[in-house]
Amino acid sequence: MIAWDTPRRWMQLSLLAFMLVAALGLIMRYKIGFSFPYFHQKYLQHAHSHLAFAGWVSQTLWVWITYNIGGNELLGNQKMKLLLFSNFAAAIGMLFTFAYQGYGGLSIFFSSSSLIFSFLLIGICYRFIQKCNKTIATKWYVASFVWFILSTAGTIYLIYMMIQKKIPQHEYLASVYGYLHFQYNGWFFFACIGIWLQHLEKNGLLKSSHKLERSWQLLAWTCLPAYGLSVLWLKLPAYIYLVIIAAAVLQLYGWIHILRQVNIRNYLSEKTFYQKLLMYVLLGTVSMKFILQLLCVIPAMSHFAFGIRPIVIAYLHLVLLGIISLFILFQAQEEKWIVKRKAATVGIIIFIIAFGLNELLLVSQGVASIFYFTVPFIDLGLLIAALLLFLGVTAIYMSQITKSISED
Repeated sequence: MIAWDTPRRWMQLSLLAFMLVAALGLIMRYKIGFSFPYFHQKYLQHAHSHLAFAGWVSQTLWVWITYNIGGNELLGNQKMKLLLFSNFAAAIGMLFTFAYQGYGGLSIFFSSSSLIFSFLLIGICYRFIQKCNKTIATKWYVASFVWFILSTAGTIYLIYMMIQKKIPQHEYLASVYGYLHFQYNGWFFFACIGIWLQHLEKNGLLKSSHKLERSWQLLAWTCLPAYGLSVLWLKLPAYIYLVIIAAAVLQLYGWIHILRQVNIRNYLSEKTFYQKLLMYVLLGTVSMKFILQLLCVIPAMSHFAFGIRPIVIAYLHLVLLGIISLFILFQAQEEKWIVKRKAATVGIIIFIIAFGLNELLLVSQGVASIFYFTVPFIDLGLLIAALLLFLGVTAIYMSQITKSISED
């Protein structure tokens, strides 16, 4: 019997949410290319994104941070378990209510509840961090809490506009992109880096913990001005534009500085080909993210990135699937939160293939649209990618629940 004060059972819940997210993505992709009169596409989109953020990524990160700072003692605390269960229940509530009504009374209730649970989790984790011995990850966790809180400003303003039924286009987009930026590049990214660095420090794979302080400063202090990369379509003063360019340059340098402090050779020396493949894909996608951010300061590239919907979706999937989700899957196997079974390995490989195919097709569709050209069978190709993604995640999830896990 697996206790709820150990990470593996919580990971099963997270993987269930991930499978449901992939199922919604498959339905949405089918509705785009083929006839499927059931469900409202916009409502499904809201359900898909809220479940992905709250039920898959955030739920997993809360469990991980809780376990990393307090071990079984904190994770098994009754108040903490109640909050984690409540947060997951709110995510499932958002799945059904957003799919049914979009932004309405019930969906706003569940999304507001999720925010409250998250604030309570931040309070508990922050107080525990203040009492425990500091690690290399501590500052990254605290910064991730700050960005999570800041991201809620966009959510609250969006809810306000929905209630008022007055939605100016520029304000709506600025709020959405603000929420996405501080979730993706703030809360998600800083929490994942903290988790990774804590693992590396524990295994003696860092060259200099002291020098990593510079990386934290570079990325933390530039996260706020880097929001400007998401709203370059606004008419910004020249001095703000220069600050945004500096932020993009410093963020790339901060990421490179992290890599320079990791003993990559020792890190990969004892890993299998499969593990090395995952790590190289992961490091490559993170590096691509920072390079693309820098390229976006070029006006023509910015117009291309934000003016063409398939490119926007490709970038969002690059971060959420190719960086955050892949990191969770990779690191969960490293720390035995996901048991290494053949089905799980095959599922992750299918996931990577589906992610790559999805990115290739979306970018091709975006580029083709510039020249008013339609890529043949693009809808079918994207549907196949969504199906593979669903099958890959389902294989991972089923591999964790079909057998009893005796290792605990």
